[in-house]
Amino acid sequence: MCYVFYGLALLIGLLYPTSLAASGAGLSSAALWDLVSLLITVGGSFFLVATASGTLSFYKDDKFLEMWGDLSLKMGYIGAVLGAIFVFGGMALPPEAGVDPYAKLGGSIAVALIAVLYGLIFKYMVIAPWLGCRKK
Repeated sequence: MCYVFYGLALLIGLLYPTSLAASGAGLSSAALWDLVSLLITVGGSFFLVATASGTLSFYKDDKFLEMWGDLSLKMGYIGAVLGAIFVFGGMALPPEAGVDPYAKLGGSIAVALIAVLYGLIFKYMVIAPWLGCRKK
């Protein structure tokens, strides 16, 4: 039953409001997907915890599973800092012809912040419920 409630929470608490907000802003929900940020947050933290635990099946231990959630959020912060570096580095370059520099800047900042969003979602909407369901 725990997983049914988890699925409902994801649907009602994340997916539906996200699609409503995106359509209200005139955007597609696809604007929330960035593979590089996802690899930095979830993939990078996975291999860091695998290194610390000495195995790729560390998720069987609650201590390492909690560490994975914490590191995914911290890797999200690192991804945001890396994104900010690229944003500021790109501001030094002259804009291409026909490209609005403010729109380019806004898009770059959005990509920089999405890494933190992935870390928050992974820690609080994947790892925390996973740990809660395992303790029952």
